[in-house]
Amino acid sequence: MWTGTLMRRALPAKADSMSSNRSTTYLIVGIILIGMNALAFAPYVSQATLDTVAEAVESGYDEASDFEDDDSWGTSTSERAYFAHSITNPAEVADGTAAPQFEKLGPFIYNVTTHNDLLEWDEDIG
Repeated sequence: MWTGTLMRRALPAKADSMSSNRSTTYLIVGIILIGMNALAFAPYVSQATLDTVAEAVESGYDEASDFEDDDSWGTSTSERAYFAHSITNPAEVADGTAAPQFEKLGPFIYNVTTHNDLLEWDEDIG
């Protein structure tokens, strides 16, 4: 009978030490992963981004003929959607007797067209 009591008292202590070991293990693994990210992955991703941007700039518009032959950059149209909210009980809100109740209105969809003009071109600096 007293052995059962002894076992019940001994098991939580073992579980606490296992929990402590598990926490320490998680902490060490976390530190290792952060170190790998800072030392191995971050420089690679940073350099890959720089290379991609440099390639896009090099293969971009370099001469006036690139702009003259390609009219797609001059006009662009995109769709935009807007929503509004209306308070359905303004009198009660003004009296301070109720919280505002909102009604969602929309979507209000617009086509926005922008026009880009080439003001001048410098052959030397692009």
